[in-house]
Amino acid sequence: MRHFHSTKPAGSLHQAGFYVKINIMNLTYKKILKLAIFPFLVYALNDTVQSLATNFYLLYSIDTFSHFLGGIAIAYVAHSILSLLEKKRWITIQKNILRACIVLAVVMTIAVWWEFYEFLYDYFLNPTYTMQPSVADTMKDLYMGMFGAIVYSIVNIYFRRRE
Repeated sequence: MRHFHSTKPAGSLHQAGFYVKINIMNLTYKKILKLAIFPFLVYALNDTVQSLATNFYLLYSIDTFSHFLGGIAIAYVAHSILSLLEKKRWITIQKNILRACIVLAVVMTIAVWWEFYEFLYDYFLNPTYTMQPSVADTMKDLYMGMFGAIVYSIVNIYFRRRE
């Protein structure tokens, strides 16, 4: 007598539309470069404007816009990694809302790490000019990163439904 086993494990994660299957993923340098280029360009633009035109940077709040773009850039990378993991059959995400929640969680985690970086940079390396002028600025930065991820996810879901 034969017994057939499903490759999908039972349980609450499967019911939520998410399960993991172990496989070997083969990342090439080209794929890694493609994933890293957009966030790097956002960082480079922000750093260049901040370094060369400090008064312009402060007057027109380029920092706010760069955190929004950073949220979009990290959301793009997180979504691309999820798509790559699905293509390699490591994971399956059946619901777009779950994909959007995972992307948002990744973006918010990285945004918090970035704010830690800004604080530590100010505290140890640059006490005269601060990237963290206030708690309100930190919160605004986190909100803008989250807003960028939400905008990316909404646009992504919209275009997925059109396909």
